[in-house]
Amino acid sequence: MVPTHAEKNEVANEEQMQVTLDEALRLAQGHHQSENYILAERTYRDILRAVPDHFPTTQMLGALLFQAGNFDEAEHYMGIAVRTQPDNKACWNNYGGVLTQTQRYEDALEAYDKALEIDPDYLDALNNKSYTLWLLERYAEAEETCRKALALVPGNITALNNLGIILAKRVKFEESLEIWEKASEVNPLEPMIWSNWGNALREMGRLDDSAAKCRKAIELAPDNSEALNNLANALRDQAHFEEAIALYRKATNERPDYFEAHGNLSIALLDNNQVDEALVAARYAVAFNKKFGQGYSCLSKAACRAGKYDQAQRAAQHAVYLDPDNVEAYLDLSDVLLRLDQFEDSEAALQEALKREPSSTRFYLKLSEIREYTNNFKEAHEAVDNALKLSPEMPAAWLRKALIYYVAGDLENALNMIEEVLKRAPDWIIAMQYKAEMLVSVNKNEEASVTLRKVLDQNKELPGAYATLTSLKKFTSEDDPDFRNMKALEPKVSEMALEQAAVYHYAMSDAYEQMGSYEKSFEHLKQANDTKRQFVPYLNWKDIDFHDVMRGKYTPEFIQRFEGLGSDSDVPIFIVGMPRSGTTLTEQILSSHPDVFGAGELPELGKVHKISTNEGINDAKILGDEYVRRIRTRDKSGTAKHITDKMPANYMYIGFMACILPKAKIIHCRRNPVDTCLSCYKQNFARGQYWSYNLEEMADAYERYSSLMAYWREILPGRFMEIDYEETVNNFEDSARKLIDFAGLEWDEACLKPHKQKRSVLTASKAQVTKPVYKTSVDKWKRYEKQLEPLVTKLQGYGLL
Repeated sequence: MVPTHAEKNEVANEEQMQVTLDEALRLAQGHHQSENYILAERTYRDILRAVPDHFPTTQMLGALLFQAGNFDEAEHYMGIAVRTQPDNKACWNNYGGVLTQTQRYEDALEAYDKALEIDPDYLDALNNKSYTLWLLERYAEAEETCRKALALVPGNITALNNLGIILAKRVKFEESLEIWEKASEVNPLEPMIWSNWGNALREMGRLDDSAAKCRKAIELAPDNSEALNNLANALRDQAHFEEAIALYRKATNERPDYFEAHGNLSIALLDNNQVDEALVAARYAVAFNKKFGQGYSCLSKAACRAGKYDQAQRAAQHAVYLDPDNVEAYLDLSDVLLRLDQFEDSEAALQEALKREPSSTRFYLKLSEIREYTNNFKEAHEAVDNALKLSPEMPAAWLRKALIYYVAGDLENALNMIEEVLKRAPDWIIAMQYKAEMLVSVNKNEEASVTLRKVLDQNKELPGAYATLTSLKKFTSEDDPDFRNMKALEPKVSEMALEQAAVYHYAMSDAYEQMGSYEKSFEHLKQANDTKRQFVPYLNWKDIDFHDVMRGKYTPEFIQRFEGLGSDSDVPIFIVGMPRSGTTLTEQILSSHPDVFGAGELPELGKVHKISTNEGINDAKILGDEYVRRIRTRDKSGTAKHITDKMPANYMYIGFMACILPKAKIIHCRRNPVDTCLSCYKQNFARGQYWSYNLEEMADAYERYSSLMAYWREILPGRFMEIDYEETVNNFEDSARKLIDFAGLEWDEACLKPHKQKRSVLTASKAQVTKPVYKTSVDKWKRYEKQLEPLVTKLQGYGLL
């Protein structure tokens, strides 16, 4: 059949269009290869408007959009490519790459498998599949896929790189090292190999080796953002925070959307006490990738440090929502719950993290912190020892061990451990600050001053250092150079984390009080307490409920049922009362006697009481003997006839004491209510006493204490001795003799010189109890009579003044 003239023209037009299409595609590809991405994208789109679903234009445009970070649209066009070219292995491989990037890992694996159905020896698909399996933590399958790739091409750098990372994750460290060695021989100039080798060594706890490999990568590629990030990680673990921060910043400057580096920068800034900057870095991390669960973990950490617990908890919970296997989210949730004093929930969240990553150093460190916070010191040491087995070079692990000893009152071991920290990180100012504080606790003030000077020489903007300094020197003038440095920090307080801001105001208050500038002193004191009140988890109904429970349970009839059933031991001497009521001075007098060991504030009575309620043990003798067994471990000499427990809040358990330890001595310390409350208000308590940061709430707490003590006095007449702080300091010898007589001991002249004891003192008033007894703390509140009016008015309303 002979075509008509019109049909001939139509064929000619189609041929002309085809030529035009080819030219357009070549033009677009030229722009693409020349990195003229805007022109390339415009030309690709023009082609697709003329010829929808045209291949390879859909594939090319998808690749360009992928490069530009427009993953959703890239997925759309690559999806069209695989539908129009279902037998094209490259299309399926590229489609899988986009799906991996958008975290649709299972769909990505299906795409790679489609490519491998077409060509089982397709190396790129095998490498991409192994990487995606690694992201899914399916390490055994990832390793198997890697080895298939290497069987095809034994020297393939991508496959070697993937296998090295996977083996390290499978804790096959020796095999992993062999792979990195081989990879470096195959291509010694490839920075990726050295960088990832360094990262694997960091996971193995070999931080020096890790840093060396990462430095080699940076020598080869000074602007390689991944290598900069990995080196910073190793340095951060070694407490070289300033250098790590600089490297993270360089990494994010080289690649602004490098969300992982923003997250790591946030953690390093937190380690360096730069909390506000840490919050900013964490927000960048999640802004660049809203599905970045670890970024929300970083945000949770920073918000928690800033005292923004609601924001911190939401961030941690969102991280869990994004990835229920995200161990960081459980760790951060645990931390928030710890700050909220929800100890059991905190440990439960951490155990979820440990289930998923049982060889994590950081998780063991957090577990030790929870256990130390609940005064389970033996278990805390076990947890930190596990951390040290995994990372013996990590300074933070040694610091955690030092702090456990410190809180437990074992200052000798605490100082030994702090030296281990400083061997590994000689310039770590946080460790140096703790060392100075510990030295104050053992009355080595000159050495503490030298250490603190080293801290302030490095950084004159540390509120905690000035807080310690106020206990080491007396400020007499605003012209004092140290005071001028403190004062210069004031404009920056609004940028500090709430906890640091509170510490600053406490330090300024102390300095002004020492100068006699009482009005300025109280201004800062109120700011300190108002700031602290913003982030402490105080719920007054919990205190009210507990007082009511104790009063309702320990009735005269209930206590009488235990008569003759408790422990026979007379070892314990309980010293109770409100905090800052003279309990420390009372213990110092008693423990000056050679037959008495002063154990300080012990948590053991509360723990034994919890055993009785949680485990249903009602045998008074078992409970009493268990308490005595626990406190006996505090006396290393094993010779003390009596051991004091001066936990002030044990006043709540007097009914319990009467049941399980009928022969124990109980001493109730009293002090002028306003002086007591002012002294609490001036103290930045390490934990607890959340009622003490608001004058009216403090009056309510004092009334609850006074009411419960009146109840014990009524139902247990003569069961405990009551001693007044004012009487002790005005008639010291007479009061001391009454105490010793009440304890059933022979008089010893050492009891008149409690300040000469060499034992360590862990108390808010440690600077006072290492000096002779003075009367300066009596009626001290009158300096601030006007400012304390809300407290005084409420106490008067309760009939307590």
